[in-house]
Amino acid sequence: MKGKYVVDTGPMLLYFAGDLEVKSIFREIAGGRVEGYTCETNLAEFYYKTCERFGRETAAVREASFRSSGLSDPYGSAPNTYGRGAKMQAQGDVLSG
Repeated sequence: MKGKYVVDTGPMLLYFAGDLEVKSIFREIAGGRVEGYTCETNLAEFYYKTCERFGRETAAVREASFRSSGLSDPYGSAPNTYGRGAKMQAQGDVLSG
């Protein structure tokens, strides 16, 4: 039986910070040796936080890399449902308090 990981925003951020343990886990997911799960909410938060620090272009490239990494959404959310909201917030189009 394959191992399983549920990936939150923190490990996604650590991956691009160069954390070797997290990179190893993502290699296992991409290689199909373990299953990896996340949800649209985590991807939206990852996009927003990356956008804050590095800009929209970098955020879009990094988000796309996770979308093609083998991670699955166990809830079957429509792709980019929350992502559109995160992009609007990053552009200042959303009121939050």
